[in-house]
Amino acid sequence: MKLGRFAVLMLSLVLLGCTQTAETPTVSGGESLTLTPTVAPATLEPTPFPTIDVIAPDSTFVEVGSTATLSGEGASGRAVVAGLQTLIIRSFAFDGKDTAADIRLVKADTPEEPIAVLLELEQRVYDEELLVLVIPEGLADTGADTIAIYATENQQMLASGIFE
Repeated sequence: MKLGRFAVLMLSLVLLGCTQTAETPTVSGGESLTLTPTVAPATLEPTPFPTIDVIAPDSTFVEVGSTATLSGEGASGRAVVAGLQTLIIRSFAFDGKDTAADIRLVKADTPEEPIAVLLELEQRVYDEELLVLVIPEGLADTGADTIAIYATENQQMLASGIFE
């Protein structure tokens, strides 16, 4: 009797973990019920945190823990490389309601040639916000050492900070 309850419990747990791929079949006259488990598709985009489907890169453009202070025309904040795939900007402020701009990783002397564009900024005011950005894979040997707020319309660096 206990073995029967155990088998019912196990079957219930298995059925809870599966989803059906077609209409719900009815079981009558001894027909078997076939269930197929559903597996989530692999994530192709980098994520801020490693997942089962996406493995974190071995290294990134600077050491994890490096920081940069953004300063310049109408933009400020403190950028921290929080992990191999994650860059956090604390206290981000930007009066960008009239300016199309982005946040990019660059070499200090070439802000107009981004190594990676991390975020297209909305044309609005950012007031002491926390931004969590994904660091793309493959930046380890690019020479990127600076974060910049770059006005794309007039091709001007509005603020920047070198990672230390």
